[in-house]
Amino acid sequence: MRRNIFYYTILFLLVLTIQACDKKGNSVTYSEQTEATDYYNSDQISISAELELSDQMRTYMDDVFAKLNNKRGNSKNKYEIVDIIEFKGIDGEFALIEVSIGIEFPPRFYLYSKDTGSFEFVRTHGIVKIEEIINENEFLFINSSGKDLIKDVVDFPYLVRCKRITDPEIVDDESNFLFTFEALYIDINTPVKIGAGGRDLINIETIDSGIMLLFDLYPIIAYPCTPYTEVTYDESKSLLLLSFTETNLDNIERTNKIVEDINNAYVNKVILERDGNNCLLSIELKPEAKYYNMYEDSVSARNDKLLIVGINFKTNILN
Repeated sequence: MRRNIFYYTILFLLVLTIQACDKKGNSVTYSEQTEATDYYNSDQISISAELELSDQMRTYMDDVFAKLNNKRGNSKNKYEIVDIIEFKGIDGEFALIEVSIGIEFPPRFYLYSKDTGSFEFVRTHGIVKIEEIINENEFLFINSSGKDLIKDVVDFPYLVRCKRITDPEIVDDESNFLFTFEALYIDINTPVKIGAGGRDLINIETIDSGIMLLFDLYPIIAYPCTPYTEVTYDESKSLLLLSFTETNLDNIERTNKIVEDINNAYVNKVILERDGNNCLLSIELKPEAKYYNMYEDSVSARNDKLLIVGINFKTNILN
């Protein structure tokens, strides 16, 4: 009986040794430098066929794969590396890595240190692309589509600035970066489609940098926003054209409107034409209006029951 127990013990130890050797043979390189799991599944993490890796990139891709696998955790999404931008930072050499995790999710960005092997998630917002790398502590992204995949509303294109957290009072377990939104001015000839649904225009006001549209806040939806609006530019007439739809829930007869004698450097006059619930807002621009931006003020809107949509103009976007 004791002899049988001895044989089974030897057999059990032999099986454990074989499994350990097999596991070691499949482990990723640089594992002693990472907090990654012992292996990664190449079916779940891949490199885009359109991305050409340099010889330098290939030297650290195993490490990137391992750490990306660690960041994935138990996610069932397939991760695909779609872009890598190498740059020299303040404290060494770095790579900003863009990762796709499926068409229903925004892209993710990770900062990899080629010197230390650190791997950080850079928190952004929306469907963005890198616009400028300031250094390893600050990045500027651009959302040229205005989409974020969280809500159905399409925003005016905007910038997202990501900065490393330096305030010890701010703690984020997932990322060492926080983001803020910045206004983006685009060429006056650039058409956009923004907003969602319909909303009644109550008034038009002028401001130093352009005009302000006051919409009825009702109907209230999850994200108070500009009505679905198509913006185009008629260069021959210097007209910025906004086409949108009103709801006219009160069934009130609404009239056309002309706003002239506008005292700013960019707008001559504004003409509002209504055809039923369909509206066309024509903004006659001065030559100084080369770029424009649209923004919403939904915070004060809740107080006065009006949704404010501002349209600002600039001659030079560097100022």
